[in-house]
Amino acid sequence: MSKSLERTRLVAAVTVVALLVVVGLVVWSVMQERANAARTESEILKEIDRNELAEVLKSEATADISSIRELNESPERRKEFLKGLEEHLALAAQARREGYADVEDFRINLEYKTDILLADLYQAKLSEGKDRLYVVPPTEMEKVWKDPANEARYKRVMDALLRIRKRAADAKEEKVPVTAPKGETLRKSRDNFARTTFLSSLARKDKEFMSQPAIPLRIKILEAGLLANDYLIANYPSLLATDAEVAKYLADHPEYDPKRKYETARTVLAKVKAGESFEELAKKYSEDGRSSHRGGLYEDVGIGALWPEFEERVKTMKPGEIADELIETELGWHILKFEGSGSDPKTGRYVFSVRHIVLQRKFEEPGKKLPGIPRPFMTPVEIAKQEVERQKREAFIARVKQASPVSLPEDFKVELEKPRKSDVPAPEKAKAR
Repeated sequence: MSKSLERTRLVAAVTVVALLVVVGLVVWSVMQERANAARTESEILKEIDRNELAEVLKSEATADISSIRELNESPERRKEFLKGLEEHLALAAQARREGYADVEDFRINLEYKTDILLADLYQAKLSEGKDRLYVVPPTEMEKVWKDPANEARYKRVMDALLRIRKRAADAKEEKVPVTAPKGETLRKSRDNFARTTFLSSLARKDKEFMSQPAIPLRIKILEAGLLANDYLIANYPSLLATDAEVAKYLADHPEYDPKRKYETARTVLAKVKAGESFEELAKKYSEDGRSSHRGGLYEDVGIGALWPEFEERVKTMKPGEIADELIETELGWHILKFEGSGSDPKTGRYVFSVRHIVLQRKFEEPGKKLPGIPRPFMTPVEIAKQEVERQKREAFIARVKQASPVSLPEDFKVELEKPRKSDVPAPEKAKAR
């Protein structure tokens, strides 16, 4: 056999071996990737049944029974609770698939938040049957700091939380700087850490406590909440409203044109001039929450208490007189009625009384109005930005939910234990509340 033929066969053999090695590596890589994907999927919380949810909420009731009672009493609150839980679990699933659970800051945050959860639950356990909440003795708090490992862990946790907060602020384009706690805030932070460290350590040593079925599920739900938050922060820049989107929203919603407020103010002024009740019109139209329910009345106010345009105008008015034209201030357009002036009997200073109806340049925040809670007023641009970003966020979450479906009960009720005598307030205390 010639040397050239031997060389050719040798090269061919080496090539085959190399090819087999490459194929083997590819196969191993694919198998490893599939194994990792399967492990990731096994760690995702995709379903919570009615009994599991009841156990979780019973566990929460040991630390905050009033919130669970509110859920029991309100179908609307239960619906909102389930909607939020579904969103968290779906976002968390996608976050885990994209590797967010492997980020060091997330693991540090989860570890500390888990300790806080265990500490709160164990504090409730130590308080059972007592008239007041268990308080960690100062001597135990001091012992925590005598261990150098806890100082190192505290710094590691606080640094991670600071980085997480900074990432969130940067994503939301917030201009307020994020800084480490100082002074009294730092003292409270260290006290909370010591309390959490002590109580969570007791909880982990209590085998009966840790064996409760709700504990691991609550930790998984906590983990999902943190993952969901991190995933939203990472995607937040894509959910911000652009100038073009804000402009389009305002063009599509002419009801947020301040000119309409001005025209409404002119219409109300005409009603006043026509003899309609100023007080009733104030209750119906005025956008001043401090005075509208009193028929627009500000009584016995001093110089500097109201808008300077009012003070200038009342100097030329007689008691009972209504200003002929709208008075414009930085707040909006006012209809002014002068009630009179005099001297404060205690101080002798000049005071005056007026009624007014105002249509603001701003608009009430859109959305559901809660009983007894006034909605804040916002500029048209602020409303447009908020609504565009809300719609983008809802569309984003809808896509994630479609990709990561979650199974939850349609509704639930939690059977709570009957309150002990120590849980029931005395008649006089109950009446005082």
